[in-house]
Amino acid sequence: MDKLNDSMKNIMKLTLCILLTGFAFNHIQAQEVASLSTSGYPEAKAVTEKPNAPVEPGPVIHLTLKNNCGKAVRFFVGSKSDLKSPNIQTCGGMSKNTFTLPSTDLVCVMKDDKPLSCAFLKPTTTICEINETGTNISCK
Repeated sequence: MDKLNDSMKNIMKLTLCILLTGFAFNHIQAQEVASLSTSGYPEAKAVTEKPNAPVEPGPVIHLTLKNNCGKAVRFFVGSKSDLKSPNIQTCGGMSKNTFTLPSTDLVCVMKDDKPLSCAFLKPTTTICEINETGTNISCK
């Protein structure tokens, strides 16, 4: 039994020596890599990705908003990103309103701060009409 314990101790000592040698070699190799850089530390690479640019406003257009509904209608005019917290306006029943705005904007009929119907503007858009029920908008 003593011979078995002695041989187990020798195997454990040998295993420990191999592990320590491996760790020491790994540490020496890491120091060599660090010494290759000019400042003693590995060099960092710059990030070259560009962030998404905001949408550039298009050419300015003159828009007429015609409300064909007999009642006042709430609407929004602006960029799509502003629709999350819209600045809502109201146009009276059977009225015409004029705006000067970028052609990248959109116009929406609103109900309870939510869009019912929206239309994207184009550089050639001159008129948008709200239907008789005040629930839909179309642009020409």
